[in-house]
Amino acid sequence: MAKRSTSKFDNRLAELVYELSLDGGADDEVGSSGTWAGIMRDGVAMARAIRKNAKRYDLDDEDERELSILNRLAGVIIYEETSGSVGIDEFASSRQLEKHWEKVVDDLSPEDNDEDEDD
Repeated sequence: MAKRSTSKFDNRLAELVYELSLDGGADDEVGSSGTWAGIMRDGVAMARAIRKNAKRYDLDDEDERELSILNRLAGVIIYEETSGSVGIDEFASSRQLEKHWEKVVDDLSPEDNDEDEDD
């Protein structure tokens, strides 16, 4: 039996996290110009939620290795580009995760259009 395609995803872990995010798993999200990003904190909780719905996520033995990665993470930032491709950045520390998330929010939040228009 052929393994499902993950061409839209950087890897299988990105696919599993993306599916979880569709179920309301993102703690916060931001998007602009077609690019979406979400932060998901607590890798252990993410892995537990995916395992709890093993049939839904079509898990197999190879996926257990991917889920063990989540168990070691403070969280991830997931991206969906305008092309539809999905990837994640993994963070071992909460501090790094939150610092990077602040940058993502700044980069993807719509600008306030407060350019100088004075003549």
